[in-house]
Amino acid sequence: MEDELREHRHGSGLKFIIGLLIGLAIGYFIGINGYIRVEKDAQPTTQEEEWTDEEEEEEEDADLTGNDPNAVTLVSYSHDWIDRKAQISVKNNTKSTITSISGRMIYYNMNGTMLDYRDFHMPIIIAPGMAKRFELDGYNHEEDYAYYKSEAVPTDKNKKYKVKFEVYTYTYY
Repeated sequence: MEDELREHRHGSGLKFIIGLLIGLAIGYFIGINGYIRVEKDAQPTTQEEEWTDEEEEEEEDADLTGNDPNAVTLVSYSHDWIDRKAQISVKNNTKSTITSISGRMIYYNMNGTMLDYRDFHMPIIIAPGMAKRFELDGYNHEEDYAYYKSEAVPTDKNKKYKVKFEVYTYTYY
């Protein structure tokens, strides 16, 4: 009985060692294969890989153009009578990063009659869902006009105006 037990233990030990060696060999093969693959990916050696890098740069430069009138909306506008520049904040309502906007600012008197308009193109980076501020010359600043929610000339409250913002096109990536 002891002889049978020794043979059983010896046979189990041998199976264990063979299984362990096979497992180590498989692990080594997988590990070395992965290492070689990582080494190969880490070294740009072919002209094709360099061309791919240039192609990616060109794709970054090739912004797309959109014209959805609700993609960029006016968040705030301010222009005190004393300031030359108006502060404008717009919001990106898209899921893409905007890189420029082209639009129109329309100026109205307090009765709603159009006074003037200004078309503009503004290079500006606005992340999706975020707002960004920029400046334009304030309407008729040389004659002390002020946006109706901003500070007006203390002696002449009639030089107030309202605005309407329209986006025509925008570039994005």
